[in-house]
Formats: sequence, structure tokens, C-alpha cells
Amino acid sequence: IEVFDKQTTEVDFFVDYPARISLRLKNETNHNIVGNGIIELSWSNDPYTKLFPQIEFSANSFVNGSLPDSLLGNLWPGGHYSIKLTDVLDSSTYRAYKEYDMADNELPKPRLGASAWDGTLQAKETAVLDVGHFTLNNSLLKTHMILDPTMINNPSLGTVYVDTYETSDNVKHVTKWLDQSGKNNHATAPADMARQPVINGNATDNLTWITFDRTHHQMLEIAPASKCADNFTIFIMAKPDANQTIVQPDEPSDTGITGTSGQYYLLWPEWGGGQGGDGKSHAGQGLSLGTNGISNYEHADGFLPATALFTGNMAPWRVIAVKYYEKQPSIYINSVQQTTGYQSTRSGSIFTPIHIGGPGVGVWDINASYSGSIAAVMIYDTTLNEANMQLVNDYLRGRFNLPSGVTTP
Repeated sequence: IEVFDKQTTEVDFFVDYPARISLRLKNETNHNIVGNGIIELSWSNDPYTKLFPQIEFSANSFVNGSLPDSLLGNLWPGGHYSIKLTDVLDSSTYRAYKEYDMADNELPKPRLGASAWDGTLQAKETAVLDVGHFTLNNSLLKTHMILDPTMINNPSLGTVYVDTYETSDNVKHVTKWLDQSGKNNHATAPADMARQPVINGNATDNLTWITFDRTHHQMLEIAPASKCADNFTIFIMAKPDANQTIVQPDEPSDTGITGTSGQYYLLWPEWGGGQGGDGKSHAGQGLSLGTNGISNYEHADGFLPATALFTGNMAPWRVIAVKYYEKQPSIYINSVQQTTGYQSTRSGSIFTPIHIGGPGVGVWDINASYSGSIAAVMIYDTTLNEANMQLVNDYLRGRFNLPSGVTTP
């Protein structure tokens, strides 16, 4: 409707018989998922178009597993509507999902009953739509390794999360940390028992973790299919037990090897991102963690500089996250963004690490391994928004009985 009236500053229209939409987000087993996300609704009726304001939703927005028509109500009958869903993260599995855009002809349309919905609405109609996009194949959670905190008192619970080998002195060596994402990107220990991390815990507090011994260069290797590039998010629940050498990040350049000594690599940065070749274009990302701070590193041929740094008391258990956006890292502690580092200078891509606790077998490892404990590692093939950063942080803190309030070093 076009109004040409110099005296009119505002016009309100009321729809007597509006149309409405209710959405159900379906996974691969046709069950409803709930969680965070953003709805973008658009309307067209040639030659007119309208883009509605974005609607952010959370698990609390759902009613009986559906996004109710109160979110998408008072719609004008006629024309064609299109739905886009972004930043969806399931609050029970903690999977994030690829964007769904109904306008993308490569993606299936929402279902209205047994039929594909064509985007039309009738007066007084409430269209209950099923969007069957939120499947394992579309999940951006590449690996999800975690423990049951109570398994220190009930070892049988641990079989879902880790494979172990118990020695005669009752030490449980971790041989495989099992991926809970559904993608089977497990983390495997070396055959050499001395290099296998061990299960530890506090029976009184009912907490369990995996301990890495720096002197034996203990490590786990995640399946290479977990790798992500340039835009990704990594969460770690960790508690170091030694200081690292603090290295201030330099201005971005194509040189610098400050990460070759005094570092405690919680996540080892692969040379050239493990992509082969001469290692000059791509780089691997990693994290060095000590009780005095955390550093982000990138590793390529003749190149191992710190690109982001946070100094502070890291001795207690912390939820640590590093988020890359367009090859630029930001470090979060307990959901609070502490620093943003330098954007990478590499002409190629920055790849996520696959080694937990230090370098792999046969790789230079003097003064490189981590010393401390870990309880969770999660890798997302996307840059999570702030709402989803908070959701995953709260999940990890709640699972391991950390205080619910935000505390920073």
C-alpha cells in the first residue's frame, strides 16, 4: 500500500483475519529439536517485497516442541512467504546447524502435512510447518568429547565416553576418547602406554578428568575429518598445573617462531594445518595453556607466532573458548570475551588442531607438551554467535558443577 499524503506521518493497518505460522524443527529421526536460533521471514507479491525484523529464539520460546504462532502471527494473507533459519543450536545435543534458506532450491521445502509448502497462506490459517533440515549431515559440531563427571565413583558410566586400559596398579590409561557428536571423530592415544593420558578425579566432589603428563609427552589424536578452516569455534574444559612462557603477540607478519620453547600446548598447531605441500600458505591453529595465561598460535613453515594472548589466573577449572572469524582469533574465558588477536597473514587457510596435549608421534616435542587436566573438547565448523557461546558455556559449567555465575580470572 502506498500513501501519498503530506499530512500523514504514521499509518497503522490491522488485519482482521490474519494468517499465522508455527514451526517444528526436525532431526534425522523426525523428532523435534529445541534450542537457540534466528528466524528471518520475507514476503513477496510481485512487484512488492518485505523483509520482516529478525526473531531470535531460545529453548524457552518453544511450546510443546514447536515455535508457536505467536512468534509468526498477524501475517497478511496472499503473496508468498519464505523462511530462513540461522544460528540454530540444539540445547540437548549441542549440535549447531548449517543455515536453512527456503529460497535455496537445493534444499527441501518445509512440509505442510504431507505436502511441500509453497509459501502461501490463507486468511485465518495457522500453517504448522515441519523443517526437516536439522540432521546429523547438516550438523556443524565436528567433535564432542566429554566425560561423565560421576564416573570416578561409578566406572561403568565411563564406557560411553572413553576406552581405557587398567594396569595392575589401578591406573586407567585412556586409549580412545569417544566422540559424542555422531560423526565418529574420536581421539586416539599412541600405542606406547607411557604416552597415554590417564583418568583421574576427585571422589568427594564426584568429578572426573583426563590428566596429561608433560614429561612423557602424553597426547590424543582426533580423527582428521574433524578439521575446520578459517571460521570455527573450539571449547575446552581445562585445568593446567604449570606456568607457560608468556609471549606477547607481534604485529602480523609472515615470520616469527616465538612458540618454539616454553609453551604447554593444550592443542598442538599442525605444521601447515596438516595440509602437506611446503607449508607456506596454510597454517595450523593451536593453544598453549599455563596457570598464568593462554596463548593462540599458528604454525607453518618457519612460522610459529603467538597471534592472541590472555594473561591471568588460569589455575582453576575454566571453560576456555577460541573463536575464529575470517582467520582472526578471539579468546573467551567462562563465556566472557577477553581478547581479540591479529588476523592471520597466511594466504591460505587456518585449520583446527587434531592433537590434544602436544605434538603427534614422531614430531618435535621438546618443551611443547601440556601439563594438566582436561574434561571436554568441542569443535564447531562455524563461528558461533554470542547466544550460542553462552549456551555451550553454561552446558559445560553445569555438567561439571562449576559455579553458575560468570567468573573471570
